[in-house]
Amino acid sequence: MTEAIFYDIIGHLATAFSFFSFLSVSTNRMRSLGMISAILFGLSIYSYGGINGVFVTLISVIVKIISIQTSHSKVLLSVRVIGFFMSILFYLSMSEGGIAGALPAASLIFIIMADTQSDIKKMKMWYYGSASCWLAYAISINSVPAIIYDVVGILTLTYSLLAIAKKE
Repeated sequence: MTEAIFYDIIGHLATAFSFFSFLSVSTNRMRSLGMISAILFGLSIYSYGGINGVFVTLISVIVKIISIQTSHSKVLLSVRVIGFFMSILFYLSMSEGGIAGALPAASLIFIIMADTQSDIKKMKMWYYGSASCWLAYAISINSVPAIIYDVVGILTLTYSLLAIAKKE
């Protein structure tokens, strides 16, 4: 098995965890499965030269851990503010430049807003923005596993939100 195939398999495993994460009806379950997905996704995207993506997934994991540990609104607001400024600093200092470099930074803002929500429906709505940014980034670095990851994510979010709406 070549190294490229290994990282593609890791990317497909990330997709599976993302799929089950987006089907979750619990915010903490969604965050926990999303954390595993983010770690695997970061490993996969690194092989395509997606350093910006690796950095964003690392911050995403940290935000998920904090959000699982607390539901205190002041802490979560602080995470949002700090995350917003980290996104800007990240783009200015570590970005690959251009639109492709801005996409992970924009995605990070959506991820932070999603992971600090207490309502599953709002959380999933914020993830649409993140998945859209990641899809564009995946296309820009030509990562087929990442493209599949985000298309599956968008479709799963849509299905999940329709299921929630049907129950309401």
